[in-house]
Amino acid sequence: MYRLIITNVNINEDKKMVAALLDDNEFVSIDILNKDEILNNIYVGKVVDISKNISAAFIDYEKNKRGYFSLETNKNPIFLNPKNTDKLCVGDEILVKIEKDAVKSKFPSLSSKLSFKSDNMIFSIPDEGVFFSKKIDNDDFTLNLKPYLENHLKDFYDKTGFNAGLIIRTSAGNLDTNVLKEEADELINKMTDLFLSVKTKTKYSLIYKGEKAYERILSSNINDIDVVITDIDEVYDDLKERVESYKNISIEKYEDDWELSKRFGIEKDLNELLKKNVWLKSGANIVIEYTEALTVIDVNSGKNIKGKNHENTNKKINFEAAKEIARQLRLRNISGIIIIDFLNMKEEDNKRELLSYLAKEVGKDPVLTNVVSMTKLNLVEVTRKKIASPIYEKL
Repeated sequence: MYRLIITNVNINEDKKMVAALLDDNEFVSIDILNKDEILNNIYVGKVVDISKNISAAFIDYEKNKRGYFSLETNKNPIFLNPKNTDKLCVGDEILVKIEKDAVKSKFPSLSSKLSFKSDNMIFSIPDEGVFFSKKIDNDDFTLNLKPYLENHLKDFYDKTGFNAGLIIRTSAGNLDTNVLKEEADELINKMTDLFLSVKTKTKYSLIYKGEKAYERILSSNINDIDVVITDIDEVYDDLKERVESYKNISIEKYEDDWELSKRFGIEKDLNELLKKNVWLKSGANIVIEYTEALTVIDVNSGKNIKGKNHENTNKKINFEAAKEIARQLRLRNISGIIIIDFLNMKEEDNKRELLSYLAKEVGKDPVLTNVVSMTKLNLVEVTRKKIASPIYEKL
């Protein structure tokens, strides 16, 4: 199980809040939290331009703040202005969620797919219907709950005019249906009030404030964290107020004279994440190079690696490197296309094993990461979904 450390550190003479996940005494992720976080915020946006060439619209979600809206992935915009067509036009006002942060010169990505989480459910617009996690294999459970939830969604539509869906999460499978009905009542009533108020809002209005960054980290790792340690009063009080959402997690206030960031070496590890070279226990190393188009990671055997059987030696180093590369992708928040130059191996079974092992390691990352393929030159292509800026930009 992980420990989540939330504290302040001094970076370039500026105090920043950091959330670090620890597995035993090794960092799994370190996030620098932005106080002006806009990720998952929902706004009334105004369409200012449509580019047919790239099948996208550009939408101002605040005054002089623009976002990118893909027409390919957003087929059902949620219009707030009167319309006699489903076609998106310049001047339209629609609901948009900040799906991805701005990266370098790129605008933040916007989405018309809105979702709101409770402990065991996800309320989504413009989806329709009730959906249960595939891991819930109980017909009596679903038959009891589904008609009740469908009636609730119909009431929501009748009152607001918006179609909506409910996703019942795996965690609900062990709960009494009456408890879940109460949770659904509270969630849908809250959503009804929110979407009734939307109709009176004007362009650039902030409709919904997304989770705080540390709350999002907790939600993404809810089943893997057993304790949160913080020395920040505001964070401690906030989490204690929401104790019902984190029933199996201990929330601890750190009050020792020894600074929390120094006790766990967070500042030291942040500095390490700015270095290109990462040394492995075997004496080998990996070198991480960032370019505008992609990230290149080179695996080197090092001078102290000995042994006549190069195939086995290279295999051991490659496996060690694969585990560390998966960790570094998450720690540094490296996204997009990643090319890994592993040490040469001739045996096809070894190559297949390496790809399988790398896929298993990156599969632990809550951010979608795929191992695509390996070329004849042992170059492996990996893709990782872009959600937030890499840590070197934040530092």
